[in-house]
Amino acid sequence: MHLIALDIGNSRIKAGLFLGEKLEWVKLLTFTDYIGAYISFWTDKYEIDTLAYTNVNSRQMGRILDPSLLLQIRPIEITGSSPGPVRNAYRSPATLGSDRYAAVVGARLKSEKRPLLVIDIGTAITYDYVDAENNYLGGAIAPGINLRLRSLHHYTSRLPLVKQQDEVDFIGSTTQDCIRAGVQYGVICEIEGMIGRYKKEAGDELEVYLTGGTAIWISDHIEVSHRLEMNLVLEGIYHLAQQHRINAQSN
Repeated sequence: MHLIALDIGNSRIKAGLFLGEKLEWVKLLTFTDYIGAYISFWTDKYEIDTLAYTNVNSRQMGRILDPSLLLQIRPIEITGSSPGPVRNAYRSPATLGSDRYAAVVGARLKSEKRPLLVIDIGTAITYDYVDAENNYLGGAIAPGINLRLRSLHHYTSRLPLVKQQDEVDFIGSTTQDCIRAGVQYGVICEIEGMIGRYKKEAGDELEVYLTGGTAIWISDHIEVSHRLEMNLVLEGIYHLAQQHRINAQSN
C-alpha cells in the first residue's frame, strides 16, 4: 500500500512517503509551509490516494486538509483506539494521544514480545510503556527542553531566553551556560532516572526506544542501553492505516 503519513505535532509536521512498506522520504514541515503543495506533488507523482495522520494540533487541520486536497486523497485519522497490535489499556482510553499510540505500535513492530518503553522527546517528553502481553498501560508526560528554557525566561524577571546547544558544559561559567546545563543535563538525568524506574517495573528485559526532535542529542549523552528510532510514529501510522484498510474491506 502506498500512502502519505503525517505526524501533526505541537510545533511542526513530520511527513513521510511510503511506497509499499518502505519509508522512501521524510520531510519536516512548519505550519507556515504550504503543506498541501507537498502532498499534491507526492500524490500526483506516485498516484497515491491515501493520507493517514495523527494529530495533536486540531487548530491547524483546516489548512492542512483543505477541500481541494480532499478531492485527490482519502484521509484516515489514526486515534488511540485504532485497531492494531497494541491494546489500549489506558484508564482513560479516549484521551490517549494518537502520536503516542502510533509510536508504541511502531516500536512493537521492531521488538520481540518483551516489555517496551518509548520516549518521544519533542515539545513535551512522553514516556509510554507496553508490557510483554502488548497492553499499553500508560506512562508520563514532562516538558521538553525548549519548553523548559522558555519557561525559565517567562516566569523570572532577569533570566535570559537561551536556545538549546549541542555543546554544553556541565558546569556553566555564565548565566546562559548555567541555564543550558541545568535544563539539558537535567533532562538527561531525568530520562536516565525514568528508565531506571521502568526497569524496576519491567525487569532488565525492557527495550527502550528514543524518538522525537531532540532524540539524537539525548541518545549521544545518556549512558543507558536504548535504540534510537527517529520514525516510530510514521511507521506506526503506516501499520495502523494498513489495518484500517483491511478492516474496511472485510466489512
